[in-house]
Amino acid sequence: MFSRTKSAPRAFARLLAYALCLAVWPLASQAADKSQQAYWAGFAYTADAAAVQVTTPHAHAVLEKRGLIPLNQTLAQALKRRAPANLELIDQPVAMLDGTTSAVVLAAALDRELVSVEPIGDQYKVLVEVALQALFFDFRERQVIASYPLTLQRIDVQEYRPDSDDIDAIVADLLYGGADTSLSQVLATTLAQAKLPEAATRRLQVGAVTLSDATLAKLPDPKWAGPLRATLAHELSKTLSSNTGVGLLPPASGQAIGGAMAARFADGKVYQLKIPEADYVISLQVDALKNGVISETPAMKTMLFGAFFTAKVTEPFSGKVYFEQPLRKGATKVVPVTQWQVDQWSASYETLLAGFDAFAGAAAKPTDPSPPGVDQIMSLMRTILLILIALAVASPVAAQTASSRGTGSASYSLRLSADTRAQALNKAKANALEAYIAESGAAKLRLFESRRAEFLGEIDRYVLSAVPLSDNEDKKAKTYSVTVRAEINTTLLQTKLDAGSAVAGATAAQRSLLTFLFMARSQDTVQSFQDKEYRRVDASSSYSENTREGDSFRGNSVSTNGSINQNGSVSVTSGGSTTARSDNISWKVANAAEVNTAMTGAFSAAGYEVVEAEYVEGESRGLLSIERIRKDFSTGNDLSAATLRDTANGIRAANIPYIAVGTLDVGMRDRDPASGNTRVFVTVTGKVLDVTGRFPRTVSSVGPVQFSGTGPNETVARTNALQLAAEKAAQQMINELNVKAVR
Repeated sequence: MFSRTKSAPRAFARLLAYALCLAVWPLASQAADKSQQAYWAGFAYTADAAAVQVTTPHAHAVLEKRGLIPLNQTLAQALKRRAPANLELIDQPVAMLDGTTSAVVLAAALDRELVSVEPIGDQYKVLVEVALQALFFDFRERQVIASYPLTLQRIDVQEYRPDSDDIDAIVADLLYGGADTSLSQVLATTLAQAKLPEAATRRLQVGAVTLSDATLAKLPDPKWAGPLRATLAHELSKTLSSNTGVGLLPPASGQAIGGAMAARFADGKVYQLKIPEADYVISLQVDALKNGVISETPAMKTMLFGAFFTAKVTEPFSGKVYFEQPLRKGATKVVPVTQWQVDQWSASYETLLAGFDAFAGAAAKPTDPSPPGVDQIMSLMRTILLILIALAVASPVAAQTASSRGTGSASYSLRLSADTRAQALNKAKANALEAYIAESGAAKLRLFESRRAEFLGEIDRYVLSAVPLSDNEDKKAKTYSVTVRAEINTTLLQTKLDAGSAVAGATAAQRSLLTFLFMARSQDTVQSFQDKEYRRVDASSSYSENTREGDSFRGNSVSTNGSINQNGSVSVTSGGSTTARSDNISWKVANAAEVNTAMTGAFSAAGYEVVEAEYVEGESRGLLSIERIRKDFSTGNDLSAATLRDTANGIRAANIPYIAVGTLDVGMRDRDPASGNTRVFVTVTGKVLDVTGRFPRTVSSVGPVQFSGTGPNETVARTNALQLAAEKAAQQMINELNVKAVR
């Protein structure tokens, strides 16, 4: 929680001044030489075709009618006329990129639209809003780098209620027109001073947007709740980026769900993009939307609309809350007596957006006297601005990297010194590196632990950058702790791990040969069985009867009486069982080129001498039969005893000590919920056998582990999934072989 002590403003002033000094020279040098480049990819969607028709029906209709080619030409011309000051845009087809080198791609991506029609007397006020984003992503890593939200808005008054064609015409002008409010001009203006963060920067994201029960009750339609949350996150991101000039991560709502989003381009290609974890998250809750009449005359009345919301800034890894404060914004609206209907919801919505503008605008002019009621906004925005300005302090990272977070602490005796801070920072780097290793598998962890001191002694070689996210000084305990996000050089780390293996230190003559037989399988037939049910009912009954008779004599009369009591009971016991049989599956088995390529590349890069099984078969005295192995895997998940025995003897006869054997099972295709692409899962299982002894023994194993691949069709998705599964399986087996000093 943000402290309100008297020293807090002075502390913020010192921190803000320090951050501003740090920000000056990196940005100046970057702007001078335009060191940042981006490939212009044109217009894109952030949803699949079905979702686009639901979230943006008018924009979809216009784009289908007029086409994307003229729109892309208009956007490209606008960006040439007003080129970004800090970016060099390369107008070449994205298809030219092969994905082997890092390249930043820029797209103008469509998110959603909003249409409102409000009667005013005998006229109609029309509000049309189209939300997009200037989306930057790394083409090789398929990872979002930054997002600059864009909002196109047109407010008009018409003599008649507009129909769908009228709305389409407004949307067409917003997308294809040349006015200042059109997409081409808004995009060029937004990118004019845009700055891309490098891998070592802090990442800011607008996170969860929640609506209180009081706010939900104000909605014209309960179905608006979901789209409203996404719209508010978009608008808050837009006002923050426009006031700071720094791109944020896409909001954690709307199309950016589950740490991924899609980008679908004019050529039909769809890229599923990863969204990295945010270092700081701004969450928002709309507490209430209120309104009332504050004055009224025979000609008009004045209404006051109030928006109440709470903003919170958090560092999610440590859970530290930098600020949490309720805020408010008021706005008046004059309503003429001729206006028989007031769209109170639209007025409340516009007031809320005005609150966002004040929220960000207070940071733009921090030295100006604050309007009444805006001090809290300024205090919060200075906190956020401090975080955003720190985004500019970055060091370029070119190698293949992965992010990891770690916390380190150090003690001091008298007072906190620079050495203590450096000691805590170094421990945080080490913990981040160890956290990454721990998530990479047990074999890799054992390799690291065997040479732990060596790696930690050269920590700065593997940790390319360490961005402090939060720190804390405990003066009573005399300890200082810091949390960082570290960028790990995964390529160098894996190379160093492999370099210490037995095979890497061996000469070519000492290295053993290895062959492998990994089969790609897909389901051919599936025989399912109905459940067998057995039912049993046991019933038992009992019956009892008591009879009583009697006579009585009185004078000359005789009377008789009698009674019968009957009791009966029936008990029923039912039970049974259900027997279910597993499906009988037969497989289509084939060698896949992508599997062979991935396996051979991984083992060769690790220093192993690989011989493909087809070459070994002829030297195995007829014992190794690829066809027999394929037949066994077509009906089961392992080789028969006879096939396994002959395979081991055949490999031994060919003087090859090691064989890797396994399967990659291709599942049925489905639809990826994030991108709308076709998705295919592959399950990999395998092992490496040492056949040098009397009995073959398993020296490495993997799986079953599941991986998925996506693509525009099943063939592409299957290839991507098989390649990924083969690479990951090979690396895991290599790590285990290295642990056992196999060469």
